[in-house]
Amino acid sequence: MTIKVNVSEQENKSGDFVPLPSGKYHCVITEVESAESQSDANPGKPLLKFRAVVQDGEYADKLMTWTACCWSGALYTIIGVLKALGEYENANKGGNLSIPDAPEFYVTRHLMVRRGINKKAKEKDPEGDPMDWIEVRGFEPWKEGQTSAAKGTLGKAATTSVLP
Repeated sequence: MTIKVNVSEQENKSGDFVPLPSGKYHCVITEVESAESQSDANPGKPLLKFRAVVQDGEYADKLMTWTACCWSGALYTIIGVLKALGEYENANKGGNLSIPDAPEFYVTRHLMVRRGINKKAKEKDPEGDPMDWIEVRGFEPWKEGQTSAAKGTLGKAATTSVLP
């Protein structure tokens, strides 16, 4: 006996994991989850976990994820997201940042996400796969008509020699 089901176009595109190279990607946030840090250094501190989908170009429909720490001294990612969404001034009144944690605040919002080389990861494992060094590095506001621009299979910076 077999089970027969209709396969959506999106499901049909699924398959092998293809890491996103360095570049800027037009994304829409599709999911935000509140969580707590599990690290030894910051146990129980609040986090927001983001999932977004690339909207165009060679990597359209690919998933991108990042985590934003929501405590003093580690606010760089969430501040970048809020600035890219044009919400930082609203959230930062009198030097006190009020970070929205409701998923509906973020979901369906557009932004440009920049992926690039994490130099510390590269230094830690210089012989490793260069794609493992690439991660979300920043955010920009998305402007109508702006499209994704990947820098190639390994990204411009990663194509420099990794050999001794």
